[in-house]
Amino acid sequence: MWRAYGADTGVAFIFNSNTILGHSQYHQTNSQAVFYWDTDRALQAFLNLVQRIEESISILSKQSPDRIKDWLLNSILELVTSIKHPAFLEEREWRISLQPSLHTNQKLIPDLEIIRGLPQQVYKIPLHTVEDKYYGDLNDTLHQIIIGPCKNAEKVKKALVDELTDAGVHQAKSKIVVSNIPLRL
Repeated sequence: MWRAYGADTGVAFIFNSNTILGHSQYHQTNSQAVFYWDTDRALQAFLNLVQRIEESISILSKQSPDRIKDWLLNSILELVTSIKHPAFLEEREWRISLQPSLHTNQKLIPDLEIIRGLPQQVYKIPLHTVEDKYYGDLNDTLHQIIIGPCKNAEKVKKALVDELTDAGVHQAKSKIVVSNIPLRL
């Protein structure tokens, strides 16, 4: 999504998934791979969900209504927030999602960011500590940064190298690549 939302200075941060996704339970978030499906495949997935519900009626009838409601709502939310058009398959994206209107979350840091001139509520994942256990330094957590289409790719790269070096990342320059995708104006 960095190509679409990064405007003319988008970058993609690629993290080692075990480091980030391994803490989703602690952060009270959902983590899952994106499904690159067309409309027919997405509809089939929804119908499969309905079929699983029908097949599990005897088990579900023993659960509390609130537990069933939470499971059903989470299943539907995970499904609809994890589907992208098959044209984006090359991205192999994972998403970490949060439903703040459904679950309170004391672990993430709420903030108001101005994105393309619009104020938007965002939730930031603290990467420094998890119950006094360090995530691992950026040398382990950060796999690569890809600089997308932009006018000043080399200046962006230098700034990122400087920031990573200041954060203690070894061989920071080797973790950053320029995509060379042409900038569309």
